Amino acid sequence: MRRESQQILNAIPSSLQERQSTVTSHKVIAYIEKERSETKVLLSFCSMPGEIDTLSIMKWAHINGIRIALPRIDDYSSAMQFHYIQFTNYPQTLERHKYGFYQPSANPMTLFHPTTKREDTVMLVPGIAFDITCHRLGRGRGYYDTYLDQYHTNLTAIGICFYQQLVAAVPCEPHDRLVDIVISG
Repeated sequence: MRRESQQILNAIPSSLQERQSTVTSHKVIAYIEKERSETKVLLSFCSMPGEIDTLSIMKWAHINGIRIALPRIDDYSSAMQFHYIQFTNYPQTLERHKYGFYQPSANPMTLFHPTTKREDTVMLVPGIAFDITCHRLGRGRGYYDTYLDQYHTNLTAIGICFYQQLVAAVPCEPHDRLVDIVISG
């Protein structure tokens, strides 16, 4: 399914990806404003080719006083943690990971610690495919599943994707974690 989904993503023209990113971003912002108005932290990600562009969502969050944190993968432990960023310095302060995405530098002073109040934190979750029951197919390394397994009760997880990534059913394994809602353009 990963291979098929990646082929579908590769076939989406860049102009259509841009339009769908814009539509999806507007839907995410509207959802947060209406359903998660107490949000204080946005756990986002730096989009790679074939992913919804998160820049406009991060801009909106910054303008509205919502703190932004991005994932960092520790090469030694393979753990994913989120670090706060100064959006005014975005993306200059980020470093490129060996998998090709950009991430914040390792700095214990910027480490995000989940709160116990679920309404405080919204997490944007990328994926290769999503289904209507909020199952997600990631890239296969389990970073988001592991993070959600540990902190899902402390946040609202929003899967974001192009509508071509919506499928009838995503194959699931016991370690796979659901998102709370899937939003596409």
